[in-house]
Amino acid sequence: HVCPLQLDIVERIIDMYSNPGDLVLDPFGGLGTVALMAIRMGRRGYSIELNPDYFKDAVGYLKAEEEKDEQVSLFDLLEQEDAG
Repeated sequence: HVCPLQLDIVERIIDMYSNPGDLVLDPFGGLGTVALMAIRMGRRGYSIELNPDYFKDAVGYLKAEEEKDEQVSLFDLLEQEDAG
């Protein structure tokens, strides 16, 4: 991507202007940076992108993030054991 959006800037804006659980809309989605950071920060991300190549890349990044969220780690299992 020619002009990637800085993650720290996106994170600050999402933190300042939304709350966990909110929907964050990016009408110029690009590679999905805003939607990705929204998901990482406990929000719902929604992007609009006209370029099919950027859209496909963004979908790939967001799917990977979603799969990361669904994976159970050894630490998750240990926490469940301690709580039970």
